[in-house]
Amino acid sequence: MYNLLLKKEFVDFFNSKEFEDMLIKVARDDVRSYKNDNAWLAYHPSKALIFSDSNKLLIELKKAYKDEFQNLVYGKFPDEKELFLTLNNIRNRLLTIKWDVEVK
Repeated sequence: MYNLLLKKEFVDFFNSKEFEDMLIKVARDDVRSYKNDNAWLAYHPSKALIFSDSNKLLIELKKAYKDEFQNLVYGKFPDEKELFLTLNNIRNRLLTIKWDVEVK
């Protein structure tokens, strides 16, 4: 997500109503697809651990991010502060979306 959100066309989509509509559509499709064990879809995506407590996540993942994960990345490796700022920005964007997904 960090690299995608460096590109204007992705930022424009991410900030658009179309992004909101797509996210809700995917969630509703998942409700239909996952007949059982789909209660998690009722929760707003901003509640996911990666977004809800990114400061705690930063502390817990910092070593793995700097060591093991860096070996998997080609090209410029983002500074962890930039990465976690991106996660906070994503969370803030998600918080603007009304989550009206009903799990049956």
